[in-house]
Amino acid sequence: MRLALSIAAAVVGCVLGDPARAAHTQARLVLAAETARPGDTFMAAIDLRMDKDWHTYWRNSGQSGLPTTVDWQLPKGVTAGELQWPVPRKLPEPEQTTYVYENGAALLVKLTLASDLPAGPLTLKARLDWLECQTKCVKEGADVETTLNIGSETKPSMPAPGGNSPALAIRAL
Repeated sequence: MRLALSIAAAVVGCVLGDPARAAHTQARLVLAAETARPGDTFMAAIDLRMDKDWHTYWRNSGQSGLPTTVDWQLPKGVTAGELQWPVPRKLPEPEQTTYVYENGAALLVKLTLASDLPAGPLTLKARLDWLECQTKCVKEGADVETTLNIGSETKPSMPAPGGNSPALAIRAL
């Protein structure tokens, strides 16, 4: 519950990676900090936005579907924790029940920095794969990336220019 409140109450701006677009889902890597100190732990998110009437699946998809997978490609000295999945929507169908995300979802993860990282920019990358469905399902994926600055103090992310941030805001716990 605390995590959900932290997300809802957080700033509406984040360091955004360039969005990667598959057929019906847009994905980006979002950071709670634009600058972090060596040894810090902070929150990041895989932000997924689906076209109207399309969905992706929760970590336990139910009787059909596949969850989104994240293959981190992080520089030495950066480690990712386990994904924290938001509560899905139950999609009952005549013969099966599945758990899905419609419109969008933010898969949260803690990123931890080694205490000996040198100052400067770090490129954080991940390979994402998911199943996106309307009446038929299509296997899709994308590569996402963003840059984190390593510095002497931690600075939270600033709102995106024009205020066009995704409906996602995250803070370090």
